[in-house]
Amino acid sequence: MMPIFFRSFPKRLVASLGLVFRTPSCPGPLRRLESYLLLGVCLLGPWSAWGNPPHTVQSASNLEMLWVEPGSFIMGSPTSEAGRSSAETEHNVTLTKGFYLGKYEVTQAQYQAVMTGNSNGLSATPSYFSGNPNRPVEGVSWDDAQVFLTRLNDAEQTAGRLPTGWEYVLPTESEWEYACRAGTTTAYSWGNTIATTNANYFDSGIGQSRDVGQYAANPWGFFDMHGNVYEWTADWYGTYPSGTVTDPSGPTSGSYRVFRGGSWYLDGTNLRSAERNYITPGSRGITLGFRVGFKEVPDTVAPLLQLQGGAVYAHEAGQPWAEPGVAAHDARDGNLTAQVTVSGTVDVNVTGPYVLAYSVTDAAGNPATATRTVNVQILPHT
Repeated sequence: MMPIFFRSFPKRLVASLGLVFRTPSCPGPLRRLESYLLLGVCLLGPWSAWGNPPHTVQSASNLEMLWVEPGSFIMGSPTSEAGRSSAETEHNVTLTKGFYLGKYEVTQAQYQAVMTGNSNGLSATPSYFSGNPNRPVEGVSWDDAQVFLTRLNDAEQTAGRLPTGWEYVLPTESEWEYACRAGTTTAYSWGNTIATTNANYFDSGIGQSRDVGQYAANPWGFFDMHGNVYEWTADWYGTYPSGTVTDPSGPTSGSYRVFRGGSWYLDGTNLRSAERNYITPGSRGITLGFRVGFKEVPDTVAPLLQLQGGAVYAHEAGQPWAEPGVAAHDARDGNLTAQVTVSGTVDVNVTGPYVLAYSVTDAAGNPATATRTVNVQILPHT
């Protein structure tokens, strides 16, 4: 499949885009301003609806994030949907954990705030349409986004604002589509057809990116999930499963990373909620940006075992055996409540090597093992 942002421009031009501004949870006018509760529900719809407050990332120039509750949805598109591809097989997806997602695409100002001073030789201002702080950053590869996320996590952790076990990440492909659909089952989050008042795409006649948030948000409060610039996801590209899946994260390996959402460069069918595209992770393009996720990540790191006295230990024959000691701690937060188990015996009356095995498992089920060779020997005396 040829990545669609390399396709030719269509040969038609359309009138400029009209703008629509409205509060996501209250598309109609407010009629009862006397009620503070009603006003709060309408102006803070994404917060009130989900029960968790928005999250602001200070190290990224106050990047705004909204909470997404766990749930289930049908991922992919029906065979009757115009513009669909065979890679969009419908399947049921359940996401068991909530997550935060950027309210907007990462802007040029936010990217510059995090990437200035990086030691990877990457420009902090890579955008083709540079000098526009509130436009989405583009010209960013998947690999570049990983550097951004590493620096962001480091900065927030240094500032004491990163909870243990949480990380800033790219959303998985399923998380992205779940948030894009926002409870809808239509081709777009607003319905089955697209107009220039909905998003920035080819028919808008703008011919470039524009400031984020210039069109109506989707029902969960996210802006520009359709159009403006494409958005990287975490996943390797692969064929969808045919059955029900829980917390999918895509193939474990591959050659191409998935990007979603369509862009200003392409026609409306490429902005559909189910549209999938992929390219090598080192690729950059003037239509390719990203949106940040923030979530609790699984603890997959084994505890650390430290054998006091070393992995090879000399013991004098005939002397009572005393365990030299072992220290263990959790690699994530340093806390480990489980006890270390030791197996094996040492016969101090018979010279030779003896092997002791040490094991411990942390609360997440990650095991750690180590062995110590004890050499019982007659030691010289001075």
